[in-house]
Amino acid sequence: MLRAWAPVVLYASLVLILSLMPAQGGPAGYEDKFYHGTAYLVMACVFLRALYMTRPVGAFAAAVAAVLFASSFGAMVELLQSLTATRTAEVLDALANGAGAAVGSLIYLSIRSRKG
Repeated sequence: MLRAWAPVVLYASLVLILSLMPAQGGPAGYEDKFYHGTAYLVMACVFLRALYMTRPVGAFAAAVAAVLFASSFGAMVELLQSLTATRTAEVLDALANGAGAAVGSLIYLSIRSRKG
C-alpha cells in the first residue's frame, strides 16, 4: 500500500513546496495557467495509478475521486498562497488546476482502457 501511495505523497509535497516558495516573477499571462493545468494533470494520473493499485474501482468513480482529490488539493494550495507575503490566491489558477485534473483523468483512463 505504501509503495502505491508514496508517489502521490511525494508529488503533492513537491507541488506544495514549489507553490509556496517566494515568487520569482514567474510566467506571464495565461502561460501560468498552462503550468497549473499540467501540474494537476500529472497529480490526477499519479493518484489514479495509486488508486488502481490498491482497490478495485470503476472508471467513473476513479475519475471523480482523482478530480476531487487534485482540485481540493489545488484549492487548499491557493488558500495557503493567500497567507504568504509573496503569493496570491487566484480563482483562475484553481480552475486551471481542476481542468488539468479532469484532462489527466480522461487521458489516464483512456490509456488504461486501451490496455485492457
